Amino acid sequence: MTLIASNGLRRALAGLILAALGPILGSGCGGAAERELDASPGAPKPVVVTTAEAVRRPVERAIEVVGTLHGWEEVTLGSKQTGRVVAVRHDVGDRVSPEEPLVDLDPVDARLAVDEARSRLLGELVRLGITADQAEEFTSRYGVSEELLANEEVNRIILEIPAIQQAGATLDQATTRLNRQRQLSQRNAGTQQELQDAESEERIAQAARENAVMTARTVIADALSSHVALQQAQEALREMQIVAPRPSALPPGVDSPEEVRYAISRRQVSEGQFLRPGDPVIDLVLEHPLRLRVSVPERFVAEVSQGQEVGLRTAAFPDRIFRGSVARINPSVDPVSRTFEVEAEVPNPDLTLHPGSFAKARIITVRESEATLVPIEAIVRFAGVVKLFLLETGPDGYQARELAIETGAERDGLVEVLGGLPEDAVVITSGQTRLADRTPVVIRPGLAEDESPEAEEPAVGAEGEASDEDG
Repeated sequence: MTLIASNGLRRALAGLILAALGPILGSGCGGAAERELDASPGAPKPVVVTTAEAVRRPVERAIEVVGTLHGWEEVTLGSKQTGRVVAVRHDVGDRVSPEEPLVDLDPVDARLAVDEARSRLLGELVRLGITADQAEEFTSRYGVSEELLANEEVNRIILEIPAIQQAGATLDQATTRLNRQRQLSQRNAGTQQELQDAESEERIAQAARENAVMTARTVIADALSSHVALQQAQEALREMQIVAPRPSALPPGVDSPEEVRYAISRRQVSEGQFLRPGDPVIDLVLEHPLRLRVSVPERFVAEVSQGQEVGLRTAAFPDRIFRGSVARINPSVDPVSRTFEVEAEVPNPDLTLHPGSFAKARIITVRESEATLVPIEAIVRFAGVVKLFLLETGPDGYQARELAIETGAERDGLVEVLGGLPEDAVVITSGQTRLADRTPVVIRPGLAEDESPEAEEPAVGAEGEASDEDG
């Protein structure tokens, strides 16, 4: 009796549990069926998306690089002479013209050396019987060479030297006596000894005259040496004043030497300081134009060429673009960094840019008159595949068409589609994760189909990037 009652109780409890779970199990099975029905190809639900029109505009392909600005010329002036600094005429930040005085050294010793050399030269000129102006004329015309000694005018001056004229007169007298003695010998009126004595006197007079001429030529050589010594002393005196250099070739964009301006970037001396030859004095830099030196990866070696436009920005002027052009390309690739150096010429007439500044630059390698651009949100990248979805009109409304693409330049939210897109193409910019080819779509309310980013400037891009004209 007790066993029968227990079995009945268990059956009653099982019935109650099944009754309680029945609606839950039924509901779960019904939801799965509905989801299976919804997911079936026969009845897909449209996906809500946003769209934008593809745009066409000019594109510039560029290489993004960084580098440093340098002065067109940067030079450290040094002292060529020994002396004490008596005046510093300019300081850091000053701008000076070529040959403008910068530093003065004590010139006393140099002036004394000039006076000594000049007095020596004047002594030689007195012995030659010519003036300093005549000597200067001869050296300027013939230079310091043997041509000066062989010149007819110089030979005439030599013959007019008193010592040579005296030797010449003695020679003439000896020659006359010799001729008379020969006549006497022919008439047997003179002795052989007298004739020999006359011949000896004539030879001695001839040698004395030649010796006088040689001595005169030696005096001329000594005068030339004194002339050179005087020039050296005068040059040393001029070098006691250190001046800004005059460039042998004008920088690009500068039409005359008067337009050249050096900026003093460092002063290394003070008044009273004693300098020796080679000691640094002042650092100068030419600020217009500037040189931008950048390192470009080796893979771009075939794309960079002279004359290509360069746009650059600096931290001091982040919203301003400065323009330059490629001027020089180093033919060697650094085996360590695998880069090669490119130098760009950057005009700086208003001196806005400063040497030593860090700059972000873009070398424009290719310009295309027209390219197709889409918002970056339209691009789908997955497992190495790049694609986008076009909005098309299907039999029952809008649908998405999958299209594999290749991208180009990218910048400012736009991506170039290489190969182009159909005329007036509209791309889908959201909801792509739920899309497949031919999936029906509806446009999210409140957004027009032709919504697209405004674009008035040409796109400019680096490798794989697009950007505006200013870069």
